[in-house]
Amino acid sequence: MTPVVHSKCPYCDRSLRIPAEWLSRPMKCKHCQQVFVTRATAPALQPASMVAGMPLPPPVLSPPPVAPLSLGNKSSGFNDEPLASAALPRRRRGRRGWMVGTLVGLVLLGIAAGAVVLAWPELQKALKKDKDEDDKDKIAELKDKQFPPADKDKKTSAKTKDDAKPPNDKDTRSASGRDVFPRRALLINVSNYLLFNPLDYGSDRDGNYPGSSTAVLADQLTRPPMNIPPNQITELADGARKPLSTTKPQIEAALSEFVQTSRPQDRIVILFTGHAIDMEKQAYLVPVEGNREKPDTLIPLAWVYEQLAKCPARQKLLVLDVFRFPPARGEELPGAGEMPGDFDAKLHNPPAGIQVWTACSKGQQSLEFEKGSLFLQALCNSLQERGKGITEPTASLPLDLLVTKVNQRLKDVLGAKKLEQVSQVYGKEPDEGAAFDPSQDLPPKLTLKPPSAGAQTLVRNILEEINIIPSPRGSRQPINLASLPAFTGMSPDEYKADYKSPKELMAMAKDKEKYPLRAAYFEVQKILKESEKIRVKEFFPSPGGPASPQLKKNIAREQQPVGVMQFELKNALDQLVKAGEQRDKENSKRWQINFDLAVARLKARLVYLNEYNEILAKVRGDSLPDLAPGDTGFRVGSSVKLSTKESEYKKMEKEVKKSLVAIARDHPNTPWAIVAQRESMTALGLMWRPTRE
Repeated sequence: MTPVVHSKCPYCDRSLRIPAEWLSRPMKCKHCQQVFVTRATAPALQPASMVAGMPLPPPVLSPPPVAPLSLGNKSSGFNDEPLASAALPRRRRGRRGWMVGTLVGLVLLGIAAGAVVLAWPELQKALKKDKDEDDKDKIAELKDKQFPPADKDKKTSAKTKDDAKPPNDKDTRSASGRDVFPRRALLINVSNYLLFNPLDYGSDRDGNYPGSSTAVLADQLTRPPMNIPPNQITELADGARKPLSTTKPQIEAALSEFVQTSRPQDRIVILFTGHAIDMEKQAYLVPVEGNREKPDTLIPLAWVYEQLAKCPARQKLLVLDVFRFPPARGEELPGAGEMPGDFDAKLHNPPAGIQVWTACSKGQQSLEFEKGSLFLQALCNSLQERGKGITEPTASLPLDLLVTKVNQRLKDVLGAKKLEQVSQVYGKEPDEGAAFDPSQDLPPKLTLKPPSAGAQTLVRNILEEINIIPSPRGSRQPINLASLPAFTGMSPDEYKADYKSPKELMAMAKDKEKYPLRAAYFEVQKILKESEKIRVKEFFPSPGGPASPQLKKNIAREQQPVGVMQFELKNALDQLVKAGEQRDKENSKRWQINFDLAVARLKARLVYLNEYNEILAKVRGDSLPDLAPGDTGFRVGSSVKLSTKESEYKKMEKEVKKSLVAIARDHPNTPWAIVAQRESMTALGLMWRPTRE
């Protein structure tokens, strides 16, 4: 086994594992692609040097070279590998020398074998340690812990160098005088909207797919051509592996702190990806709890401009990936529509010294496909090319080059679909600004503090009760506490719990005579949990013409359990209605509201499953929509209008909306109001939409 020494790149300060035999030879860092030489003060040790099972210590590395290594026009595509050195002349050996060499080699081989046998237990530990270190290096190469991956199903506890750094560390990446670039970025990604259509957070980089999440973008910004110091990039996202609250107070606090702590020499980037709307000729960004009927829950674009105008930074770029729309999935909740003229006009003339890069133009939407925002995908792809861009700390952000590349990618993807999305840049970088000063400390790492919500314990307990009953569609995660606003006006006494533990609550629910509503509530939970076993097939490949007899038989089998579950849900609804006749026995106001919400959710689930049955019937009836060239099949998309023609379900849908509106109206400034308003706006209809999965 070739011994490995641990060192750090003198440019990016990232940890490297270097084979000992590469010491004193030029090599290229796999993170920043810079070439350097690492020297050893002691000769590299071989495995045979182990004595009595104890490995000798690794060689001590000398300080990095004073200046970067110049290779002229030569380059290497390898990572962490030595560059080719000049071939050395070989001495010719005689026959005798060959025999002596062979004997010496055999003796040394025997000694080495014996040493390995003696050292085997320690060698096993060393191998395991090397493997663990290698895994950590691979994780760190993809993204620092500060920027968690988008894949929610994978978890890692790997720590990066930034986790242990003090907030005001200078983070100098080179002992050669090459200081870090004065750059900063704040990436805000709102996905899990309460009252607007939920959005896709984005996906990791995978094979040829460049990635589309703000985690991937954050990692890419630390690399060429942007070269932003890792501890100067902050991701604020509710869909990340470690989600953070994206409420209005949290976003405003983060943005204010970011601009206030920026230095005059800095070039800053603020990205907001999510919804935006125009109300009464005022432009707003929408936080997670934003309500289109209440402007005070939104973030005025004018306020963002005001904060940026106060910022002393040398260059200020605001990137807006807004007016998002998923054409294949459709909208479960109302979105923001196309970018209106009034909003577009406010982008054309930002305050002096501010540049605005918008993902789409007037009359367009920022399109979202199966893996996330197309604009963010194109941006990640463009950055990964590592073309010409920032090469000196004093250089501007390579905005013109990036915009050209991003727009070309948008055109390449959307041309065949006959869709259009063009990103635009408005405003101008100031001609003059503060000079680069490498002696200044970097700004402190941005700290994200969760907002304090009123009556936290009460709200949490109510939310836990609400989430006992699955939501009708089941396609989104339950609402979490971090997404809710502070219910400062809610009376703790009016909605307090009358039990001290879940065990006590379950005991109450078993007493059907004394607590009929609670007993019915948990019965509803069981049947709705059972109904979740029916998985809506999101994608249906093109049959290439009319459905075959065999395909129709398969679809009929798919419909069978749906029909059975509809029958069982109707029986459960009858039992629920009977329990409601004993409403006067329930003294707790919060359990009366819980019961009303459960009735609405059960009816909504019935409507939704019937819709799924209806679109499956369309496959059997050869009633699928036409496909455009390049489409590979159909995706289940949301529809405000029901597919069914049955009056029973149309009537049931109206009853659902009516009861949910009543809950929101009668119990304002409570978690029930938010949940009821959200579900009253949720589309229960389904339809097939062409897609290119």
